[in-house]
Amino acid sequence: DAKRSRLDLYLVVVEPMLTPYEEGPFTLYNETRCFFELEVEIPRKLVKTKNVNAVEEFLSPILLRFPTEGEAKRSRVYNRREQDPYPDDYDGILAQHAIWKAEQSNLAIQAKLERAVNETYRLRERMSSNPEYLAGFARGVEAARTVNMSSCANLMARKLGPSKSYTSTAYGTVAAVSPATKGFQDGKTFVYGLEMIRRLPDCFVHVPDTSASLSDPGR
Repeated sequence: DAKRSRLDLYLVVVEPMLTPYEEGPFTLYNETRCFFELEVEIPRKLVKTKNVNAVEEFLSPILLRFPTEGEAKRSRVYNRREQDPYPDDYDGILAQHAIWKAEQSNLAIQAKLERAVNETYRLRERMSSNPEYLAGFARGVEAARTVNMSSCANLMARKLGPSKSYTSTAYGTVAAVSPATKGFQDGKTFVYGLEMIRRLPDCFVHVPDTSASLSDPGR
């Protein structure tokens, strides 16, 4: 990419690097491509000539070009770098990780399902015959019905239960939440809870059937 007095060279290292990351008790690896950029200041008059050969000659102390990748690899200056090998028994580590990840997902779903049952049951204690509360409850139900809960991720993202009972005003005093606001929150909880109770059981994932033990994550 030729600028007025600079040439930008964008390169990619052929061999990827193994980049480790932690997930639970496991150390896993991604194959990461290395991108880098060389910015070479060159005489402006050389750029204006648009003479490719002259530009390449100017760059020759820092950059060699080859017609093909094969010729580049046959060059004596090729560094012959290769990607580092994966740890021994990495396939076994991946199998253990798949078991752990499925179990963690199921534990989270089970906890959310139990919370939905409990919060929906507690609504009986919070519900009121106050007209403002009932009007707010109806609005909460309508609002919750417009929320997309078509996926397990959307269901898991929904919050259940009432918000804080009190909130600070702009003057630093504390005011109780109105009956309408409480009703609105409970109306949403009612719809969310019923949808979670109905649909979350289908969100449990299959735990891979393998004899690999989770006692040693093989880090």
